[in-house]
Amino acid sequence: VLQISEAPNCASLLKVMLRARLRGVLTVLKGVEPLWKRKQWPVKHFDLSYVKNEDFIQEFTRILPHIPKEEVRTSIGLIWKPAYGTEWNDECEDVIEQLSNVPLLGQLLIDINMKGLTIKTLRSLYQLFCSTKTITHLTLNSYKGGLDEETLSYLGKVLSSCWLLDNLCLDLTCRQSIHYPEAKISDSGVTNLVESLTSLTLLSSLDLRFYNCDGISDDSVEAIAQVLQTWPDLRRLRLDLGSPKMTDASVLSLSRALRSLSRLKEIEIAMGTNNHISDEAVPELISTITRIPSLKVLALRFGGCSCVGDKSILAIAVLLLSLIHI
Repeated sequence: VLQISEAPNCASLLKVMLRARLRGVLTVLKGVEPLWKRKQWPVKHFDLSYVKNEDFIQEFTRILPHIPKEEVRTSIGLIWKPAYGTEWNDECEDVIEQLSNVPLLGQLLIDINMKGLTIKTLRSLYQLFCSTKTITHLTLNSYKGGLDEETLSYLGKVLSSCWLLDNLCLDLTCRQSIHYPEAKISDSGVTNLVESLTSLTLLSSLDLRFYNCDGISDDSVEAIAQVLQTWPDLRRLRLDLGSPKMTDASVLSLSRALRSLSRLKEIEIAMGTNNHISDEAVPELISTITRIPSLKVLALRFGGCSCVGDKSILAIAVLLLSLIHI
């Protein structure tokens, strides 16, 4: 993993790379063709999380396409977090365009730490995914709120184009701010989004986070549960579904879905702050989990559910006794 710190130009980048004793020697200044002294490109992940200089990011992403494809034996990963408060501008568009030319770009983490996920952002990502057929791991964080039904529907279109995805993490947590005082995510938007994911037939790890999205209810969880049943080979599942509108029906929907996922190795479910989820449903969910033979990691979070009491705690105790292999 190469973590790139703030640097004014490509010359500084070369110094960073050489200081890290990387085996590849890259010369890109003044249009010079890249030179390689080893047969394998050694860096698997580039972390641009702490780079705030957009000009440098542009220059850096222009370097990546010059990595010879035949020298990349594993996929290349990239972590990119645009500066807080920035708009999705021409510089961001250029970065996305350059990424479409990176050989074997397989893992991509984009943290949209700006003013929400917009249609303009998604159009850029859609073009990237359509031109790059190698992405298997995708993490997309956009937690500034302001996601309406149209945006979620377009997001579904974008994700469905990544048909090779094996690992998907989608964090749409709603954090209220002065820019987005109200969360706009609704049941219909979530339903459209998750239904579009059925085209991802190779998926083995799914992480969906809708925490603090007050506009969603049992209907959203039912839609998620229906889609989960289309992935019988799913190995890892994380759901963060905190909404005060959810009831026991949501827990029962998840319980029915888990019956079809007998190969799960990791489960993490969080329901957030809620006054409607109770002992009438949680034990049923726990009972279903006890019948998953391959389970190795389990995390259940109902700490904010005020109606979950002794009956559920007893069911959890029984669960722990039956899962001594974890």
